[in-house]
Amino acid sequence: METSINKRISYLRKFLNFKSGRSFAEQIGISSTTFNDIERGSKPNYSTLEKIMRTFPSISAEWLLTGEGDILKQETEKKEMTSNYVIGTATNIENSMGNFAPIVPSTLARNPQLDVLEFLNDENNITEISSIQVHNTPISLWYRIQDNSLYPNYQKGDMIALWSYPQGEENPIPGKLYVVDTYSNGMIARILLKQGEDFLARAINSEEYPDFIIKRSDIIRIYKQILMVRM
Repeated sequence: METSINKRISYLRKFLNFKSGRSFAEQIGISSTTFNDIERGSKPNYSTLEKIMRTFPSISAEWLLTGEGDILKQETEKKEMTSNYVIGTATNIENSMGNFAPIVPSTLARNPQLDVLEFLNDENNITEISSIQVHNTPISLWYRIQDNSLYPNYQKGDMIALWSYPQGEENPIPGKLYVVDTYSNGMIARILLKQGEDFLARAINSEEYPDFIIKRSDIIRIYKQILMVRM
């Protein structure tokens, strides 16, 4: 990401779903005035950078300082969790919003013309919530693998934690797995390869699931995989 360190810090705030500079500043332990100055262009001092890296250890220091590489450390990006997970309903988990990310219902995953994240931001629309907590790692949604298109790396029913790129700031890395929410076919989990302004969507099980093009104009959101959980 070829940006100034100020813009990367501003991007990081949105990446971590902090609604305001004040809340982000409080989290890392600096004044809101200092953080506002940074977002306006003032160069952050070493103490501020150290506080960011200490508060969010899953964020790549190389990305923060130089703009090189990905925003998450590689070990976080590749991590697989194999422990059991517990599913609860929105009605029997108290004060869960903000602590536990919602699970996309299978009936909703392939619903066209719907921004799933925006829909599930309304607590009244949530039917399942994952009890898994991943410290210092932002998760927007949990998504169940719907078919065998990603076999053998992923099995049908595996759960993957997703983070939503801010709309208009999508920056998928070619050859990595993403979930794309589309206007025409709902949510699709595929490896993405750039094809001009559009994307070539490729399955791991390519013998049964051929490549196809996802038009940029058909994309509602792109989600990055954070980790996978298998029972």
